[in-house]
Amino acid sequence: MVENIRVIKKEKQELFNKYIDIFKNNSFIIFADFERFTVKDSTQMRKEIRKFGGNVLVVKNNIFRKALEAEYENIKNVDENIFIKNTIIAYGNDNVSEITKALKNYSKNGFVTLKGAIYEREYLNKDRVNALANLPTRQQLYAMLANLLASPIVNLARDLNDIMGRFARVLNNVADKKK
Repeated sequence: MVENIRVIKKEKQELFNKYIDIFKNNSFIIFADFERFTVKDSTQMRKEIRKFGGNVLVVKNNIFRKALEAEYENIKNVDENIFIKNTIIAYGNDNVSEITKALKNYSKNGFVTLKGAIYEREYLNKDRVNALANLPTRQQLYAMLANLLASPIVNLARDLNDIMGRFARVLNNVADKKK
C-alpha cells in the first residue's frame, strides 16, 4: 500500500514539473473545456494546432492549478471555473491568433469551450480570449501590409494608364477632326 502511494506521489510530482515547464517555456497557454470530443476530432485539432507550432495537452485540474499558482504568484484574478470539468490546454510561443482561432472553430461544434488564457504572463478571461481569436492571423496581416504597400504603386500605374488612354483618345479625336 505504501508503495502505491509513493508511485502516485511521484507521478503527480512529475506532472506538476511538466506543467511548470510548460508555463516557463511558452508565451501563451489557452484553457478550454472539452466535451463529447471524439478521438478523430481530437486528433484533427492536434494536427491543426501543431501546424501552427503549438501543442495540446489534457491536464489534471488540481495539479494544474497548483502549478499555475506556483509559477504565477502575482496573478490573482484567475477564474476558478477554468479548473472545473475536463480541461485541455493549447500552448506555444508563436501564432497565438491562429491557434486560438483553431480552438474557437471547435467551439462552434460544441466540442470545446474557451475558458481563459495566460498570455505574456498575464491572465486573460474568456471574453479577452475570444477577442484574441477574432484578431487577424499573421498571414492576413502580411496580406494587409502587402496590399497597403502596393496600393500607391497600383494607383499610380492605374492613373498613368488612364492618362495615357485619355491622351490617345484626344489624339484620335484631333486626327478625326482634321479629316
